[in-house]
Amino acid sequence: MKKLLILVLVVLAACTGQSKSDECTTDECLKQQAYDKVIAVHDDVMPKLRMISDLKGEIEERMKSSLDSVAFNQYLQLMQELDAADESMWVWMRAFNSDIENLPLDSALNYLEAEQRKVDEVAERINSSITAVQTALN
Repeated sequence: MKKLLILVLVVLAACTGQSKSDECTTDECLKQQAYDKVIAVHDDVMPKLRMISDLKGEIEERMKSSLDSVAFNQYLQLMQELDAADESMWVWMRAFNSDIENLPLDSALNYLEAEQRKVDEVAERINSSITAVQTALN
């Protein structure tokens, strides 16, 4: 049992001593690393679409009870911002091509770099619209 524990500790120590750049030297690995970075942003922001839906429900309730045309128009504008942010994620996802396996490394990395910029913009739009609505509703 002690020998097994020592072996596990030695293997773990060897694995943690490697840096990311040491691990990733193949084209496939470099592509996967860039792909994972893009998807990480998507995976971080995607659950916020539920928050957008909830906020839209709150705005709709306030619009129904609003007698003030200025407030109603403000709610309408906030609703449009949420809709645009939500739609930007769906547009990006429909256009995103995850099939980079057969692309040359340079082409794949250029494509994923462009997609990283796009998904970062989508994330910013979603986060800023949520913040604006939460501020307006409070």
